[in-house]
Amino acid sequence: MPTLPPAVTAALSRFAAIDLARLPDRPVTARGYDAIYAAYMADLASRLNAEGIPYNVAGTPGNVVNLATDTYAITGRAFGYAVEAVEAAIDDAVYSVLVPWSFGPYLDALGAGQTPPVGRKAIVANPRPYVYGTDSVDDWQPDDVYRALILLAPEALSTCGPEGAYVWFTLEVPGVLSAGCYGPMSFGGTRLAPFVPLGEVRIPVLANAGDGTASTALVAAVQAAVSADSRRPIADLVTASAATVLPWSFAATLYCGPGVDLGAVGMAAYSRLRALADFQHRPGGSVLLQDVFAACKVPDATGTPLVGFVDPGSFADVNPGPVSAANPSPAFVAPYCAPPGPEGVTQSAGDDGTLLIVGGDIALRVEQTYG
Repeated sequence: MPTLPPAVTAALSRFAAIDLARLPDRPVTARGYDAIYAAYMADLASRLNAEGIPYNVAGTPGNVVNLATDTYAITGRAFGYAVEAVEAAIDDAVYSVLVPWSFGPYLDALGAGQTPPVGRKAIVANPRPYVYGTDSVDDWQPDDVYRALILLAPEALSTCGPEGAYVWFTLEVPGVLSAGCYGPMSFGGTRLAPFVPLGEVRIPVLANAGDGTASTALVAAVQAAVSADSRRPIADLVTASAATVLPWSFAATLYCGPGVDLGAVGMAAYSRLRALADFQHRPGGSVLLQDVFAACKVPDATGTPLVGFVDPGSFADVNPGPVSAANPSPAFVAPYCAPPGPEGVTQSAGDDGTLLIVGGDIALRVEQTYG
C-alpha cells in the first residue's frame, strides 16, 4: 500500500474525512504459480483417470508419475507460469484505474480527469520526457507525491479559503516540497487566544532543494500564488514565510541476538529510520525518541524484534512540541536529517565482528552481543 508523502499528509489528516491512501492493502485475486499448477495437475489427473488412463501424482504406491520428466507436468508448469502472468495483469489492470493503487501513466490519466485537472510536475530544471519504465521518471514527481496532489485537488474548488486550498495552491508552485497552513483556530486556538491573529493565515514553506530552506524568491512565488485577486478571500491576510529548518542526526548502537544477520537487520533499521526522517521533514514535523526506538526494532516474519536493545547515544527529541496557541513555534519548524550523498549508504565491518552502517546523518553500529 503506498504511503502519502510529507507534503500533504498532515494537511489531509486534518481536513479530509476519507484519506484514500490509508485504505487497507488491495485484495489480490491472482492465485500464484503454486496454486495454479496444483489445480491444473489435479484436474488433469482426474480427467485422465476418468477416461481409464492411470495417472497418479499423489505419491501413493503404484504407478507414481515422475513429475520432473513427465510431459504433462512439464507443460503444466509452463501453463502455470503463463496463467500466473495473465492473472497478475488482470489485477494490475483493475487497480490501475483506482487512485490509491494506480501507477505511472495510468495515474497520469486519473490526474488529468480530476477536478481540477492535476498534471505530474518535473522536479529538475531540464526534465527528460516522462517514459514509464525508464530512468526518465526520476525527473518527475514520484507516484506517491503525485497521488497525494490528486487527492488534494478538490480542495482548490472552494471559494472560502479552507486550509486544503491554501496547501494546494502552495504545492502547485515549482520548487515547493511541503507547506503548512495555519489560521486563528489551528491547534486549539480560540477567539480570545488565537493560534495566529484573527483574520490572518500563515503558510510556512519548505523547498525541495538542499536542506529545504525556502529562498526569498520561492516565498514570493507562494505569496503570489495565494493572491487575493484570484485565489483567496479578500478578508484573509495571508503571509507566506520560509519554514525554519532544524538539522538533526542520529548515531546509535543496535544489539542483536545470536544468529541474526547483522547486515540485513542493520540495513532494514537504516531504511526505517530514513523513511521516518523523510516523513517528518515538513513544517510541524517532529522526531521523538520513541519513534527512533520503534524504527530500530526491526521485526522478523512473526513480529518478534530482532534487535534486543538500542543505545540511542545522545539523541534527544527533535521539535517535540506540543503545538498550541501558547507554543506556536514548532508548527513553523521542519526537522532535517541529511540523506546519503553520492557515495550512498556504506557498510564496514570491524575487527570485533561489529558492523557500521552510515548514510548521511544516520549512523548505526550493529553488534551481536545481546543474548
